[in-house]
Amino acid sequence: MSDAESTHSTTTSTSTTKSTSRSQSQTFPLAHPPPAKHSLRLTSHLLLQIQQLTAAHRPTPILECYQPSCFGKSSPKPGCRKLTSRDIYIVQSEGYAHLPETSHSGNAAFVGAIHMPFIKDEKKVGRVWIPFGEMEKGWEVSPTGRGYRFHLKKGNGSDSEWVLEWSKARPSSSGSSGNEDRFALSIADAGLRRPWLATLTKRGLKVRGWDRAQREYLGSALRGGNVQGDAKEDAVLYTCVLTMGVYVAAQEGWLNRYV
Repeated sequence: MSDAESTHSTTTSTSTTKSTSRSQSQTFPLAHPPPAKHSLRLTSHLLLQIQQLTAAHRPTPILECYQPSCFGKSSPKPGCRKLTSRDIYIVQSEGYAHLPETSHSGNAAFVGAIHMPFIKDEKKVGRVWIPFGEMEKGWEVSPTGRGYRFHLKKGNGSDSEWVLEWSKARPSSSGSSGNEDRFALSIADAGLRRPWLATLTKRGLKVRGWDRAQREYLGSALRGGNVQGDAKEDAVLYTCVLTMGVYVAAQEGWLNRYV
């Protein structure tokens, strides 16, 4: 299942104690399975496997992304609307269970859903749903001139929101990947302009990590929910970043999707 084009970037290790300025950087190769031979999908179709590069430079499967059958799929979690055959759902890979269990009954391996824009929607607005904290309300996604902007309303009765943006970045000048398309993720809050959080190419994602201010901004979207402890919060935040990356990859035509 390993992709021959997997990312060869090195995972850099930094201390994650309270006194450090940044969390750990992680590399996540993307394994693209071959297209299915049949157009009639009676079962879910594996679109993508997200792997994590270990310290020994070995890819370990952590998440799997599926496109539902032609009949769609009912969400196993309350709060997430039914998935159509054009949407995507994400589960933890077998043997990998680093995310906290939700308080809902159902499939504990289900960790996210992507609702693609409706075909007739001229604004091309999509949705990313993560079953943790405030993210259960769903990130609304809209295209911009440079990429894709993700909005999540805060639950304080105001018009304030969390805003993240994947923007097309300059191609890397190093290695054989110099000409490939690349996106960078950053916090799009006017009061918190910080360096990018992650980068995305067709071959994989590299999550750079976050400093204290970025961590507080992102972690506040999980407060008061079903996530407790810094380690669990970090696992959910990584999953959120990866799921957003899958949305961008799907919109850019990088996945072997049925449309």
